Amino acid sequence: MPLTKFLFIQGILFMLFIISVSLTGGATGNIANIIMNFLTFFTGGWLITIILKDRSQLILNLLTSILAFNAVTYLLSLGLGAALPPSIQLLIDFGIVTLFALAGMYARLYFENRYGNKD
Repeated sequence: MPLTKFLFIQGILFMLFIISVSLTGGATGNIANIIMNFLTFFTGGWLITIILKDRSQLILNLLTSILAFNAVTYLLSLGLGAALPPSIQLLIDFGIVTLFALAGMYARLYFENRYGNKD
């Protein structure tokens, strides 16, 4: 995947993240985190599947984009003075993000195969 496409996807994910934070009212806690992750990464997986036309390495490119964005958000929050959650919570969060992104990708591929390419 070219760097420009990777950066474009990061911008889309950031926009989705800001929208999900706005929709949840900036709430904190585990449930709010799961809702924000779903809104950001399920939709992100869906949109990335539309953007990336090369299906040969779709899962690799999807996970690279999604997990890089998730890691950067944690690094930015660390730079702003927030403490990192415990290691097990980080692993669970990255796992949930991966599942939501893959679910979004597979949902998009399902609708694409079922109803034809409507792009």
